[in-house]
Amino acid sequence: LPKIENYILSSMAKDNFLITNTIKAWNILKKMFGQNKNFSCLTTLVDNPDLTVEGAGPDLRSWRDAGVARMHDLWHSGKFKTFEELRTQYGIASRDFYKYLQLRHYVKAKTDSLEVDCYLLDKAILDCHKRGRFVSRFYAELQTLRKDNLENLRSTWNRTLKSTIDSEAWEDILTLPSRISVCNRYKEMQYNILHNVYISPYIYSKYTPGSSPNCPKCKVATGTRIHCLWECKIIEAFWQAVCHEISSAIGQTVHPGPVLCLLGLIPTHLGTHKETVQLLLMLARKVIMVKWIGCDAPSIQLWKNLFSEVIVLERLRYSLDGKFYTFKRRWEHVLNYFKINK
Repeated sequence: LPKIENYILSSMAKDNFLITNTIKAWNILKKMFGQNKNFSCLTTLVDNPDLTVEGAGPDLRSWRDAGVARMHDLWHSGKFKTFEELRTQYGIASRDFYKYLQLRHYVKAKTDSLEVDCYLLDKAILDCHKRGRFVSRFYAELQTLRKDNLENLRSTWNRTLKSTIDSEAWEDILTLPSRISVCNRYKEMQYNILHNVYISPYIYSKYTPGSSPNCPKCKVATGTRIHCLWECKIIEAFWQAVCHEISSAIGQTVHPGPVLCLLGLIPTHLGTHKETVQLLLMLARKVIMVKWIGCDAPSIQLWKNLFSEVIVLERLRYSLDGKFYTFKRRWEHVLNYFKINK
């Protein structure tokens, strides 16, 4: 896979689900490991379509048999080996000097330099292969990268919200999208909010001539994501009203804050009402997203209408799980407050 150019891959992969998804996975791995050049140290020298174009591939079988099987065999300590070093180490024939020049030209054209050590992805694959238990070790490498990226995301939210989210709280926030609802649309919505996927008016205006960068609700401040989700006076009033309604429904004060309302981190004093508060805040986020690009403000009435629809499905889910009395105990006061028929 690493040795084939994208245009060749496309023709090979046509109508082949397995090859297509293998290519996608490889490209995702390259992005995760920051490998943006179309070159891999794992590339083989024989049966390599890229080298066939150069005219070198078919004649390198003797090199493979001597031990020069992949591109990483041509380097030592990050430097491309000289022809004399290859001859000494592998016994390459002196008549193959022209092939050496072809290989060196190919590598330099791909990497812009001959002083290239294995890329991080290639090194991870080679190291995990040498150490054994490849799958578990490579998965651990991926988890390390994931943690680094998610730490950057935590830093971004800390700067944006001018807060400090500790490791334990952050782990809870990260897992929320997968457990916030049985509905995939709500899971996706929470994931998109957490990972800053939604395009703000400010970003949209950058590549749409004539589009205003200002918030479509207040029409005054710059429409950044955090402004449209929290800081806008109109949105702030909506959150205040939502938290007031939730407080009245559960009989405990819910103080509006971005970590609670946007990221879903429920404070400990609301522990007994955690699922109730989480669902109601999730629906409030949904109302904001429904009105994301328009001038209309999110309304409490729309929020209540959504709750009336969703609670029917929640009741059915609890009943199918044989937990109807749990549902009644958890939601009875809230349903009475919103005057919803149980």
